[in-house]
Amino acid sequence: MEEEQRRLIADARFRVGVKVWDTSQRLIVLRASTPSNKPTNPWINKALMRAASLLCDLPSSFTSNMRGNFKTYWFALHRGSQTDPRLSSYYLKHRAVADEIRMILEGVRQYCASIFKQEAPMLYGRYAEVADWIALKTGHRALFYPFASFAINVGEVCCRRHVDFSNLGPGWCMIVPFGNFDHKRDCRLLVEELGLEFEVAAGVPIWLPSATFHHYNSILVTLGVRFSFAAWTSGSLFQWRDLNGRAVNQLTDAERQEYQERLVDILKDGVKMFTVRSE
Repeated sequence: MEEEQRRLIADARFRVGVKVWDTSQRLIVLRASTPSNKPTNPWINKALMRAASLLCDLPSSFTSNMRGNFKTYWFALHRGSQTDPRLSSYYLKHRAVADEIRMILEGVRQYCASIFKQEAPMLYGRYAEVADWIALKTGHRALFYPFASFAINVGEVCCRRHVDFSNLGPGWCMIVPFGNFDHKRDCRLLVEELGLEFEVAAGVPIWLPSATFHHYNSILVTLGVRFSFAAWTSGSLFQWRDLNGRAVNQLTDAERQEYQERLVDILKDGVKMFTVRSE
């Protein structure tokens, strides 16, 4: 996409946040407001920096992947290739550190969850119901409720163009950049299909359908440091819930055919979870 086709969402609106509505007047992207006239959220930035400092002595889950060449520390409640939801082996191996990080970020989690619930109550309810149901059936609790999983990216975190294909299509992923960088020049978030370019400052959460839209960052221009935090729930967990605790390969032939015939309606129902702008 050419530069002139993008529309910059500038920081003049940080105090009141930013909402992007699609042609059906559904809220599809949300950037949080900040508690002052400043474009950053210092207390969230500080908490995330403290959490990242605990990872220095741990091996990263990845050092290079489709998103870029930086270290990723990936703590997940997911299904992977398994039938039932499970905690990732990386989380289990480093559980003490992961749980300390969760404790440090509990205030951040509550703050972000309250915004999610207020601005998109039906979508939040969908995530919360799935997380609660999994906890009831397996004993595994979401790691960043209502999101099942989270990751901390460390290094020069400028993501390449990608789609998070394992996430829920009609759903949100939450991203929070943190560190010390110039949000007006460094690592803007570009959402390709929307033709939008967002300035997202340190400690400011943004929610978007990361499984639907290609997104990436502009380059780090200054000598700053930019890390990021992401939280999500994989689409396979929603599928497991929709199938009443079963995987597709556990269905009978008749059940599988019925499920495949319902997929379009399931997706349509998912889209209905997004907040609709009132007249």
